[in-house]
Amino acid sequence: MRKKSKRTIRPVAKPLTAKQKADIVIAPRMHLQMLLAGQYDVDYACSLAGVFNLSGALCYLYGRNELEETFDVAQELIVCLIREGRAPTDDEGRSLAEAFNLADAWITMQNTASLMKAVDYVERELVKKGRLEGVNTEGPSAR
Repeated sequence: MRKKSKRTIRPVAKPLTAKQKADIVIAPRMHLQMLLAGQYDVDYACSLAGVFNLSGALCYLYGRNELEETFDVAQELIVCLIREGRAPTDDEGRSLAEAFNLADAWITMQNTASLMKAVDYVERELVKKGRLEGVNTEGPSAR
């Protein structure tokens, strides 16, 4: 007679739905195309920054340092575009498009459980950074 297994069964992680994929990567892809066409909008740039944040967090969680560096470079470029309020040059555009294609492939191959871990990680880091900026900009010690 066989013994009953004491292992618990974990629920199977689900792939992205079409709507989730549209929200996460398809809308930002359209924003990238608008930026590449020379139509700068801070919301477009922030949309791309979100994709690079998420893909970088996934890389961090999986220990994929070589991919994480690619997304960090793209993130720095987006920050530069936002500061200067301009569309990317041709070389910058090619770099952003290559990084975005990689991010798109990386994100869409993940299951929802992994994505939720990455989203939680990004949100915690943003809250932590917000608290640090608040401490550094308030009061006489910031001078």
